[in-house]
Amino acid sequence: MKLVKQNYERDGSGAVVCECEVADDVWTLYNVVLPGDKVKCATTRKLQRESDTGAVSSEVKKITLNILVKKTDYEGDGDMLRIAGQVIDENPYVKIGSHHTLDISLHTKVTLYKEYWDRFFLDKLQEAIDPHRSAEVQVVLIESGLCQVFLLSSSLGKLVAKVTAAMPKQRGPFSNYEKVKKRFFEDVFSSLVVHTNFETVKCVLIAGPGFMKDEFLEFLHREAVKRGCKDFISRKQMFVTASASTAH
Repeated sequence: MKLVKQNYERDGSGAVVCECEVADDVWTLYNVVLPGDKVKCATTRKLQRESDTGAVSSEVKKITLNILVKKTDYEGDGDMLRIAGQVIDENPYVKIGSHHTLDISLHTKVTLYKEYWDRFFLDKLQEAIDPHRSAEVQVVLIESGLCQVFLLSSSLGKLVAKVTAAMPKQRGPFSNYEKVKKRFFEDVFSSLVVHTNFETVKCVLIAGPGFMKDEFLEFLHREAVKRGCKDFISRKQMFVTASASTAH
């Protein structure tokens, strides 16, 4: 989740402006927004107008509304959070007190205000904003030319890095396959150096089809010694492999 802005008062109230980047962020927001909170974001509203002749026309207009939350619903199939409530701010198109439902999906910028942010909600939000702080398991999905790194916590899984390489199709003495693979492995290792928080991560699972995962694990141990990465060397046993059908 992308944090745009946050402001908390001494009495525990405050507002955050955030943006859902992945599907899990929408689920996190669903668990954080409660009835009584205030949510503001861009939305659409069907407006009807009557002409002097009595003819009625309608148009769908994009506006920004601030509502007092009454109910929330999560639609997993579409990765959407629907927040129903009443409009609480003046708007030239919608009266105060009118009912409206906000649809929150990926890349929707949302302002959430609470009268009191307790530790549970703060932790939930911070976990989505920075999964490195609480993730206990890191998953490295790897195959020829593709690697994706995920951080898993008790309630959240988030993609934190993706490494790709154009691998030659042919192998042999006249192919640069091994050279490209080595560079690919180096980039993956550098990504793990950035995204592995050894204070919280207890296991790094390297998974994928074929033997690429095993080759990378061997490379990882050699590269850790070469670069002098003490955490990788001293925690050698926390890196394990498993079979997976794909790295996608």
